[in-house]
Amino acid sequence: MGATYVVLAPEHELTRTLATPARREAVVAYVEAAARKSELDRVALAKTKTGVPAGAVAIHPITGARLPIWVADYVLGGYGTGAVMAVPGHDQRDFEFATAFGLPIVEVVSPDGRLHDALEAAYVDDGVNVRSGEFDGLATPEAKRAVVRRLETLGRGRGTISYRLRDWVFSRQRYWGEPIPIYFPVELADPTGDPRRGAAHTIRYDQPLAVDESELPLRLPELADYNPGEDPAGPLARVGDWRFFQRDGRWFARETNTMPQWAGSCWYYLRFLDPDDDDKPWAMDAYDAWMPVDLYVGGAEHAVLHLLYARFWHKVLFDLGHVRHPEPFMKLVHQGTILGEDNERMSKSRGNVVNPDDIVREYGADALRLYEMFMGPLEAVKPWQTSQIQGVVRFRDRLHAVCRQPLVEAMDDATRRLLHRTIKKVSTGHRRDGLQYGHLGPHGLREPPRPPLRDAARGGAGARPARLAVRAARRRGAVAASRPRGVARVRALASVGRGPRGRRRDRAPRPGERQGARTRPARPRRLRGGRARGGAGRGWDRGAPGRADGAEVRLRAGAGRESRGRLKTLGWRLATEIA
Repeated sequence: MGATYVVLAPEHELTRTLATPARREAVVAYVEAAARKSELDRVALAKTKTGVPAGAVAIHPITGARLPIWVADYVLGGYGTGAVMAVPGHDQRDFEFATAFGLPIVEVVSPDGRLHDALEAAYVDDGVNVRSGEFDGLATPEAKRAVVRRLETLGRGRGTISYRLRDWVFSRQRYWGEPIPIYFPVELADPTGDPRRGAAHTIRYDQPLAVDESELPLRLPELADYNPGEDPAGPLARVGDWRFFQRDGRWFARETNTMPQWAGSCWYYLRFLDPDDDDKPWAMDAYDAWMPVDLYVGGAEHAVLHLLYARFWHKVLFDLGHVRHPEPFMKLVHQGTILGEDNERMSKSRGNVVNPDDIVREYGADALRLYEMFMGPLEAVKPWQTSQIQGVVRFRDRLHAVCRQPLVEAMDDATRRLLHRTIKKVSTGHRRDGLQYGHLGPHGLREPPRPPLRDAARGGAGARPARLAVRAARRRGAVAASRPRGVARVRALASVGRGPRGRRRDRAPRPGERQGARTRPARPRRLRGGRARGGAGRGWDRGAPGRADGAEVRLRAGAGRESRGRLKTLGWRLATEIA
């Protein structure tokens, strides 16, 4: 409904017919100029939109509005019908053309359903129809269907699907690549001349010949200089002794273009099945054992490159009877993009590119792989955070330490049950959470708990209460400084509470001091199995023994509650046991 003009491709059959007598000369000149441009020049490289008015008008099939007809080379005759009802408010190419020639730009799709008088660029996403008469208020998908139904009711149009096929340029003008096994006859101005020595000749590219199968594979010549050079035929054109050859008294010239990298990558998965077979690409018993591929993982950019070409090649091989399946890949997963630390796409111009070699040198390849796996779901777009690699390094080191512990044959019932739960979660987690294994959580197998005071020494959650517990124990004589390390055992029962009228209690109760009702430590709740459940912060290993400064401390039952990033220690009660 937002069409304000109509554009015809220069090569459209009606372009010259619709041009009015006053505009015909300008239209013909423009058409001839456009014919000298390549499709790439017209679409990709054109920085400025060009066009000429045809002088005629078209009638809008629903509103009856008179729309001026233009001829412009940004519309291609081979795409669709070669005629476009331009909606500059919602197509960027139409927007640029309308801006260049002062044509009306009308918003008919709003992102929020409200009217916007001026547009800085075309809005190309879905939204809500506005300024569309009977179609106002409809979401874009429904509006499209409603317009098609209206046109069909009026007998002025019908719904259809259009496809655009592009030529696949298979040749490359470079040295590296498989030689194309094609050659051509050569006609000499002097029948006794030698084209290898520069004799005048003509290569008949209109008479291609295939290299005989007995002469395959055709190998590249050894070159000291394989730079492209000035000849568009490529560096192989400079190797006269390889390019030209004689057969039965006639001269021939080999094709000097080479195949692209897709020539090998399009079917590499088939060659991997049987890489050592010199007689055939793959054996069918190897094919039956491995194919089809269960999972194809690649970025979205593969959808129009390797994935498309590999499927094309496979379907051709299927039609020829060389493979047994019409599709090579059973499942496709697109991996997400890893952004820079600024949440933008990595780009040299932005200066946010992370070189994996630097990460490997500093942390090791295993840490890099682990960090990439722990960043999030495979399909998600994720920002890179170098600062988080240190945590993965610690996990790797702890895992390595656990794996180096001596193996034992005996396993108690509780450990066996825990092992089975862990195996089940790792085995089935990917089915629920995509390709990322489910997090094991607190009930999966892991390294034995780290002592809390070691965490405290690193400044983790619970560091201050743990230090206070040890210092208070020393003041009370509960820990003898002369005792060997690990002999003294202190059990600290840390509690959180407030004294009468809200006064803070930040010391351990004195001997004989009466505990008020409001300052009595919170009694630990009992869970199944008799374990006490405390209120420690997440960084505490409740019930885990730890050693530091000659004392082994057990933090239990309400060891501290983290509030707004800091621990509020309001009271302590220490019970000591000297071993």
